[in-house]
Amino acid sequence: MAVTRKMKGIEEEEEEEEEEQMMKKNKTVKENVEDRVTWRRGKMIGKESFGSVYLATLKKPLPNKSQLLMVVKSAELSVSKSLQEERKVFKNLQGCPYIIQCFGEKTTTSQTGETVYNLLLEYASGGSLRDLIEKSNDFGLQDLDARSILRAIKHVHDSGYVHLDLKPDNILLVPTKSQGKTTTSTPATTKVKAANNKNKKFMAKVCDFGLEKMMKQQINKKKKEE
Repeated sequence: MAVTRKMKGIEEEEEEEEEEQMMKKNKTVKENVEDRVTWRRGKMIGKESFGSVYLATLKKPLPNKSQLLMVVKSAELSVSKSLQEERKVFKNLQGCPYIIQCFGEKTTTSQTGETVYNLLLEYASGGSLRDLIEKSNDFGLQDLDARSILRAIKHVHDSGYVHLDLKPDNILLVPTKSQGKTTTSTPATTKVKAANNKNKKFMAKVCDFGLEKMMKQQINKKKKEE
């Protein structure tokens, strides 16, 4: 029994250390983006109702000389209201390691001269929980700690919001410290690898706050403050 408690304590310490390192890494990326370090748009990886989703990298490497992939949600400024609202929610939810991190917002000019609104987010190389479920044949979920999902939802509720579209597609898998560096392999290959390699460790993170709704009591509180 004592050994079991000791092992549990070690696991919790390792988990806290990984969370702290992940938060520091995300803070560094956010500071680089906010300091107007230019970024390079990569290949398109999806089309959504709000616009398009791309991979992106910082043109200038991080202080440790590593290169980091990001995801950029983009839409023409004139039709980017939903993305801008999502940015506001991310801003109110910042500080939680169990939620996909937002690195900021930027506007760019397209080749046709249109102003484009861009929302820069953390890239999850492990794909989504849905991908993992479909590829794993019921064997890929044993190493996934679902507590991070519960902690994320608690943080959302404590911040006065309700997630209206929580589903496996909106739970993304980010590699932990034991997983090593994120590579630039395609999303398709990373999804397959995440499902088939039992040695890989991922942290589940909640994403997609476009349909987030503020709780009634929080709305009333803001009205009183105004």
